[in-house]
Amino acid sequence: MNDQLSYMNNELKTITAHFHTTIESETENHLAAISATTKNLAANSGRSFRDVLLGSNPVPFNTDPRILTREGIKARQILFDFPADSSTREFSQNDILRSSTKL
Repeated sequence: MNDQLSYMNNELKTITAHFHTTIESETENHLAAISATTKNLAANSGRSFRDVLLGSNPVPFNTDPRILTREGIKARQILFDFPADSSTREFSQNDILRSSTKL
């Protein structure tokens, strides 16, 4: 019984290390892509998300503050889109948060 528990413990450590390495490398790749895209966007755009969609002039001063707040939140959001064959797609948000607190 002790041998089996020891074996299972070692396997869980190996799997956890693999998940950690996989998530870390995927995150580094995506952060590099995000950094490059952000630099490109910052250099080319001074308009908000709403303005780009509507094709209008910048937001007037009398716009609802809730809309401005929502647009500010959208401007700071990050989307991670892992490839379809990536094992990290199967992780839930809680799994990712738990593994990031251990880093």
